[in-house]
Amino acid sequence: MAATKATRRKICCASTLVSGAVLSGIALVLLGVAYRPFNGLVGDVIAWQVKLTNGSTAEQSWSTTKVPTYNVYYVFNITNVDEYLHSNGSVRPYVDELGPFVYQEYKNKIDLHWSEDESTVTYNKNTTYVFRGNMSCGDPKKLKITTVNLPLLGLVIKLSSIPNISEAFKEDIGKIEEALYEHFKEKDPMFISNRTIDELLWGYNDTLLDYLMTLPLVKSILKTSFFSLQNRSSISYNNTVKTGKHNESEVAQYVRWNNVTEIGGWGTPTARMINGTEGILFHPGVKKDKVMVFIDEIYRSGYLTYNGTASIQGIMYYKFVIPHEELDNKTQDPGFYPSGVPTGVLNMTSVATTLNVPLFASKPNFLGADKIYLHRVHGMEPNSTLHDSIIGIEPLTGAVVDAHKKLQLNILLRRYEYMVPYSSLPDEEVMIPIFWASEQGTITPSLANEFKKTVYGAKYGLVGAFFVVLGIAGLVFVVCVMCLTGMLVRHYKQNYSSEARERQTINYSERTPILTATAAKTDTTPEL
Repeated sequence: MAATKATRRKICCASTLVSGAVLSGIALVLLGVAYRPFNGLVGDVIAWQVKLTNGSTAEQSWSTTKVPTYNVYYVFNITNVDEYLHSNGSVRPYVDELGPFVYQEYKNKIDLHWSEDESTVTYNKNTTYVFRGNMSCGDPKKLKITTVNLPLLGLVIKLSSIPNISEAFKEDIGKIEEALYEHFKEKDPMFISNRTIDELLWGYNDTLLDYLMTLPLVKSILKTSFFSLQNRSSISYNNTVKTGKHNESEVAQYVRWNNVTEIGGWGTPTARMINGTEGILFHPGVKKDKVMVFIDEIYRSGYLTYNGTASIQGIMYYKFVIPHEELDNKTQDPGFYPSGVPTGVLNMTSVATTLNVPLFASKPNFLGADKIYLHRVHGMEPNSTLHDSIIGIEPLTGAVVDAHKKLQLNILLRRYEYMVPYSSLPDEEVMIPIFWASEQGTITPSLANEFKKTVYGAKYGLVGAFFVVLGIAGLVFVVCVMCLTGMLVRHYKQNYSSEARERQTINYSERTPILTATAAKTDTTPEL
């Protein structure tokens, strides 16, 4: 009876272990199969966080930039004007780079309005720059530089575009030349201007243009005597981007910029397109490939390519840079008018129409451009570490954690035969650099901690829970299998011992009659 109870207990225990092993094994298989979908679930959770829907975490960070952002300027001072003018082209202009001059940038998106299904959001963007003297090399309102007289150059170009101007407006041209001689008497050459750095960057009212605008011809060409390359404070109206609500790959993609859906000055439909984001947020799940941006400073879209992996404040990110092909005459869209100048610059004359000057953009110090630019202007030393643009994107969320967008503005200086200020210039065209700027921002330690807690906390919390369940199932499976194995071994040993004893007993009982029979046969004696 006791043996029967023990057997029952063993059978019950074995059944439990078998059930546990089978169930935990099934759980392991299911968890293994579910790992990829679970990873997708983690991605979905993160994608939900970065959608620009009303009140979302991403929307709040995107609409008011929390990362301190700065515009760092370096200006070029021409140091050998007289030698250049009187050399008949044998002496090249020499420029000195002065800087940094640092302005903190404040960009806020205001008046946000979402579409009915929250697939897009429309807003105005307010941008303001505040000078930071403690980060700068000097006072931009006191330091002066020698550079090209941009307002006058703009007027000369406008006048030179008028057919047969020297004959049709002979009297007006005479008055303009007379005014120029009077204004520049015993001063620097007419095409040169001595301005403070603050005036160069943010604009000034030109007294010469004030006078010239009293002439009917000039007044018909110019709208104002105020000249400005950029605004210290500005508002960009009626911008629309996709929120990514229905498709996270479209997060922050432009639909409309500054109330236009294409840039009218470029020469082809593809060049005119406004594609990509503004460069502070991308879609979640960024790959080691390329990303598209719209750069409003140069009025065009372009792409950046993957250039390595780095980390900052414990956050891993992908580095993206502007590839050589984007400014290569052989590969860039012909709508950007690459012909006529060597590779490495972007002709912005057709889109920056309010300036009326032959404006060209390039990488700082003509990095990656044709060597002819460095040959014709001395004093620049391109360096990829210092002068290349880099955007650092955290791949899970698409958030930018480190950015250095660098751009140089240049003026094409050449002789204008019938315009006195420029008729004495050498025949050779020269690309004169005006300044270069780095718009830069890096995530702070406090923001990095907040990011890691919000993003990595969600990711590793879910992943951790998954592997805890996986570990428990695996442990149960191993324990059950080990216990079953132990039971089987003990059962085998017990059975083996019983069978051995039985065989010994059987063998002994069988051997005795045989020996007796043999002895009997041996002792039998035949009778006589």
